[in-house]
Order: sequence, then C-alpha cells, then structure tokens
Amino acid sequence: TWSLATLDTNALHVAEVGVGTSIAVDSGGSLYLAYTFKPNASDMTAGFPLGVRYKHYNGVSWSSHTNIYAAGYVSYSGVSMALDPTTGLPMLAYGMVYEILFRKLNPDGTWTGAVQADNLNYANYSVFNRAALVVSSNGSPRIAVGRGHAFGGFGGLAYSSSSDAGTNFTSVQLDRIGGNNNIFAGDVNGIGLDSGQKVHISYSYRNNDANTGVLRYATDASGSWVSNTVDSSSARVGLWTSLAMQPNDDPAISYYDETNTRLKYAYKDAGGWHTEAVDGGGANVGQYTSLKCDNSGRPFISYYDVTNGDLKLAYKTSTGWQALTVDGTDGSDVGKWTSLALASQGSSVTVHISYHDVTHGTLKYATATLSETMGGTVFRFQ
Repeated sequence: TWSLATLDTNALHVAEVGVGTSIAVDSGGSLYLAYTFKPNASDMTAGFPLGVRYKHYNGVSWSSHTNIYAAGYVSYSGVSMALDPTTGLPMLAYGMVYEILFRKLNPDGTWTGAVQADNLNYANYSVFNRAALVVSSNGSPRIAVGRGHAFGGFGGLAYSSSSDAGTNFTSVQLDRIGGNNNIFAGDVNGIGLDSGQKVHISYSYRNNDANTGVLRYATDASGSWVSNTVDSSSARVGLWTSLAMQPNDDPAISYYDETNTRLKYAYKDAGGWHTEAVDGGGANVGQYTSLKCDNSGRPFISYYDVTNGDLKLAYKTSTGWQALTVDGTDGSDVGKWTSLALASQGSSVTVHISYHDVTHGTLKYATATLSETMGGTVFRFQ
C-alpha cells in the first residue's frame, strides 16, 4: 500500500505550503525536496513574503525545513531541483518577478547566495516565470526558462547554461512570441539531457484568448537549436508538460489535453514522435504531471485527477497503461503540484511523490515499492 505523510503544515502568516514542489532521490535512498510557501491574501498585502523551503530525508527521518528564500514573490510552478552528480548535492532554480534565480547546497549545509540565471534583460517583461533544471555530468546547471507574455512585451522559451557550476550563466532565446497579454510559450516546461549531454525541452505554446494550445519540443541535439510541434491534435493540448529521457537517448513527454480532459504521453523513436492517451475516459485528469522512466525505460507519471481531487500514478507495461489512485480517498482535494522520483532495484521500483493538499494547505509525500509480476505486465505493492 501507499505510505502517506504530511511533511509541512500552514502556520501563522503561512497559509499554504507545497504550492510547487520538486523532489529528487540519490543512489543511497536519501531524498531532497524543495517547495514554495505563501501567506494568505491579507498577510501578503501586509508584506509577509512568499518563499522557497527545503527538506532532506537521510534514510531514517525528514529534517526540519530550511527557508532558502523568504523575501518576496515566487512563481509557484517555478521551483525545480536536481542533484549535482559531481557532489551529490542539490541545485535549485526558481522563478521570481522578471527573473530566474539559482542556488546550490554547499557541503557545510549552507546555501549559496542567489545568482540570476537568465540574463536576457527583460525589464517589464513578464511575471509568469517558470524554471526547469537539469545538471550535466560535469556539474553544469542547465535551465529551461518559460515566460508568459505580459505588460505588452514578449513571452517565450529561453535556455540558460553555466560552465562554472552556477557562478555565471549565458542565456539564449529559443521560441519567442507576442501579440497580447495572454500568450504563453514555455509555460510549465520539462528538461532532460541525453548521454551526449545534449538538451531536450518540452513546453506548451498557448493562447488563452483564442483558447488554443499545442505541445512543443526544442533540442540542440543536431548542434543547433531546433523547435517543432509534437501534438496539435486538439484545440488546446500540451499543458503541464514534463520530460524524461528514455534509455535509448530519445525523449518522452507527459502532458495534459485540456480539450479532451485527459492525460497524454508522447515518445520519440527512429520513426518520429508518437502520442497516446494514458488516462481520461470521461473524468478530467492529467494536470500537474511529472514524468520519470525507470532503469528499464518504463514511464511513470504522477498527476492530478481534477474530477475527484485525487493524486494518481500511471505506469506503462507491455500490456499498456495502468493507473492507480495514490491519495484522496478520504474526500480531501489533493494531488496538485506533483513531483516524481524513482529508485529502481532490479525488478522493483520505489516511487516517491511530493504534492500539495489543497484542502488543508499542506505539503504531502507518498511512497510505495512496486514489484513486477506476471512477466512484467503488472506491478504489485511489495
């Protein structure tokens, strides 16, 4: 069965925690978790800040939270964390007003000062800033930056990278749009690296006024940046994207089809892109997706069931997609802002999910170990 825990709760001047989460697991089973917190409306008006917190699980217990940033506006879906393979310590990117900030954990347990990770000089550009972070094999942070179009400027997808472990960043615009204040590109994006350290990015491209949207993909695998549309099969598709690399170095993407209110999955192979429905069937499911592949390349997706207010997990076997309800059977509205991490051990997979409990305004965590049965066609709780 699933083991569920509340990791942080609301308190004086903090109305909600876990509105935006990012979780990672290392080879030893330790967990690293970053998330946002925010006050209620009156406290925000009075000057109490939004911010970013961090917790660590050492294999025995969770640490108390540390406030990494508590001084102003943080974009909820802008928090993204990844482990530095050279140190095993977390790096963090998060969205602010007009900028993306980067920090990393030092060996002594302190966090570095904030570094501006995007340097495209967007004065009055956008307040809808999203970050998706991955770290290369040599410890270089790579960040996909998504900006909504606001204040009459331009929105779009950008990419920032650092060659000195996060001290300085170089940025490039990848997909730029404009026209009115409700056009977004790069909103809620995903990022991954292949074995050659080439970058792969998934992102949505949507127009809220026209109620349209498509799933887009950008990569520098050929040596120069190329962007293309992966799915435009319905009027508004490609929201809440997440990207993971398959063992063959091809990308896979989870995303939400808003027109048909369902969770979808796209994967690339030698024949090009393929898309398929994962879960839906009449219910509204598939927001807040997080995608990971296990050591065998099987995709796992955590996501929100809008109809029932549940946290769900879908995984694919040789017989197709299976969907499980993880949390929400007690009537609470849970499962927004999911983040997924996997630890594979032979034929079993330990699943870790961080997410937000809307009903209680809290940060929650779910875990279970699933083992293959029936020739790998089904996973059972271990």
